[in-house]
Amino acid sequence: MEYTTLESLKSYLGIEESDTSKDEMLGKLIKTVTKQFDKYLWFSLWKKTYKQYLSSYGDFVVVDYLPVISILTLKDS
Repeated sequence: MEYTTLESLKSYLGIEESDTSKDEMLGKLIKTVTKQFDKYLWFSLWKKTYKQYLSSYGDFVVVDYLPVISILTLKDS
C-alpha cells in the first residue's frame, strides 16, 4: 500500500485529473518513493499482522518488525 494516491499527487502537482499522459510514470514514482521511505524507516507505517518467533535475552525480547502495537498470543516452546 502506498502513502499517497495518484489523484493526490496529480492535484499537488497541478495536473488535471483528465490528463492521463503521465499516470504510469507517476504511479511508478509513488511505488518507488513508498519503498524507499519504508527502507529508510526499516518498517512500513501501514498496520500489518506478523507471526514472529521471538528470542529473549534476559529482560529483553528481540523483535523483527517495529513498532509493536499489540500482541495477540504468546506461547512458551
